[in-house]
Amino acid sequence: MTFGGSVVSFSELQQHNKPDDCWISLYGHVYDVSEFLKQHPGGARRILKYAGNDATKGFGMTHSERYMERYLQKDWYKGEVELAPEKISKEAGKRKKIADKEPKRKDKKRSTFKETFKEKGKTVEKPKLGYILSLGDFEAVAMNVLPEEIRAYISSGSDDEITVRENRKALGRIFFRPRCLVDVSRNTIDTNILGQHSKLPFLISPIAGSEMVSQEGDISISKVAGEHGIIPVIPKNDSSSISNSDQPVFYQYSFDTEEAIIRAPEIVSNIQRKYPNIKALFVSVDNDCAGNLEKLRKYESKVGKDPQGLQPGDINRPSYAPTWRDLLRLKTSTDIPIILKGLQREEDIVKAARLGFDGALISNHGGRQVDCSRSSIEILYNAKKQMKEKNVSADGFELFVEGGFRRGSDIVKALCLGAKPALGRSILYSGVYGEAGVNKALYIMEQDINRVMKLLGANSVSDLNEDFLDCESLNFKATLTDQLYNENYMPLPGPKGRRGN
Repeated sequence: MTFGGSVVSFSELQQHNKPDDCWISLYGHVYDVSEFLKQHPGGARRILKYAGNDATKGFGMTHSERYMERYLQKDWYKGEVELAPEKISKEAGKRKKIADKEPKRKDKKRSTFKETFKEKGKTVEKPKLGYILSLGDFEAVAMNVLPEEIRAYISSGSDDEITVRENRKALGRIFFRPRCLVDVSRNTIDTNILGQHSKLPFLISPIAGSEMVSQEGDISISKVAGEHGIIPVIPKNDSSSISNSDQPVFYQYSFDTEEAIIRAPEIVSNIQRKYPNIKALFVSVDNDCAGNLEKLRKYESKVGKDPQGLQPGDINRPSYAPTWRDLLRLKTSTDIPIILKGLQREEDIVKAARLGFDGALISNHGGRQVDCSRSSIEILYNAKKQMKEKNVSADGFELFVEGGFRRGSDIVKALCLGAKPALGRSILYSGVYGEAGVNKALYIMEQDINRVMKLLGANSVSDLNEDFLDCESLNFKATLTDQLYNENYMPLPGPKGRRGN
């Protein structure tokens, strides 16, 4: 996008501060985003709190600058804002001066974070990558070096974040029953996922916030995943460099409006044209409204305060949530396998199998939707039991599960229960080291899974089953302490007032 031309005074910018007339300033550039409010994945409220003002810091907290080129149309650009030091952020003014001296080059790569990070006057150095031994170590580094607002965005769960912690604790309530005196010298961990060969027995979930951790975001994660023989799951509205290639991909999509679900066959056809080798479509079904990310909003208030005070989550986003009938129509309109992402009841999983869907991804959205939901691994265990009791065949119906996975042992537990696991946040944190970090994270998991399977006496993923597990404690909410996880946990803050004299 070419900048320059007319100058918008700050007083004029301030006049456009309503939902039907909403202007914002980003890095010194002014846009009319009135039309974009309904399309914004995070809801209109997040933009409206900056209406008629500078949104640079709030935008930069969750997006890289390339999002501007992707989402903001050329005819929305109104001009360059006339700097008002008291109103326009120092960051916006600084970036505008740099832009005046050096024109923006699309081919120039810019790293979001350096080897050292400054926050609150302190300099934090990342340890060398060679000192990282687990995915928990990546999380510990990320919690030290990322800005506070970004840490809050990535780590937040809904309400009191009970489900966030329960996802992790439940995995610790499942124990192994190793077999001994088994020849495991030819052990392998590759498998098939939805008919596609995968060198590693898990997926990498679409991850919100990847571009806050690494400049390349989802692009670098998809690239490294492909190099490790993992089929990437491309997120909705992605900017992946692997479109129109021969690489097999899965795609994740959410239908947020009634118009979108009506146009579902057309939307899927467009996805197929962009990704001709798409092998499955993961459709989100757990977004009836936004979860109450209380911790995130409390930290957001430090960036740009809502003049009306902090508000609960937006219960009117999205404007429409699909039903069983809608997704059955979608299923009959395409040959692409449909996986329902976000089911949380055993009965719904059984129903999906009986209706002929191709699979289900059991997920509580990382604890970001309904707090006090059960852990994903517990739902998986009970769903498998119910499918057996009701004689529901698993042939042609694949189960996936995400939530809390940090170790190779967690992956193997899910595989024993008959589901392919998906990693999300734990891979995202490795992005603080860029592509090298993601590569190291996947190497750690590969070694971890191999080690656990050998110690269990399993030669292949197909050997794994419930006989290797003791799940008697799973449904009892006893708590086992995961010290590293507890140290990494970012607590929910309380409101802070000024201390009196």
